Amino acid sequence: MKELIKNVEGNNQINLLPPVEYKKSLELLKEYDVALIIEAPCGEGIFLPTKVGDYMSHNTPIFSISPSVGVLNDLYQKNDVQYFADISDHSMIYNEFKKIYNDYKNGQLKNSSFNHTYGKEYILNLYNTL
Repeated sequence: MKELIKNVEGNNQINLLPPVEYKKSLELLKEYDVALIIEAPCGEGIFLPTKVGDYMSHNTPIFSISPSVGVLNDLYQKNDVQYFADISDHSMIYNEFKKIYNDYKNGQLKNSSFNHTYGKEYILNLYNTL
C-alpha cells in the first residue's frame, strides 16, 4: 500500500495508521477526511466491518479496497460507500487514490450518510420479527 501511495499526488496528505482500540478509533475518526477499509483478497468479500456503521454515522467518506464481488462493493453500488477499488487491481487502487485526492483538493469529497438499515433500532426490530 505504501508503494502505491508514494506515487499519488498529495501523498503527504495520506496517513496510514496502525490498528488501535475501538474507542481510540472513534476519536481518530474525527480528525480525518476519509476512512480506509482494506479487506483481504478472496473470491467473495463477505466481511462487513462494524467500522462501516461508525464511519457512516460520522458522515466520513469511505474508501473500500476489497474484492469486486462482495458486501462492500454492494454498498458502493448503492452509494453507501463513496470510493471503491478491487483489492487485486493496483492500477484501480492508484486511480481511486488520485480521484479521492482531487475531490479533497476541490472540496468535493463525497460525504457518507448513515443508512438507517445499519442502525441498532432497525436491526433490533428485524431481529424481533424472527
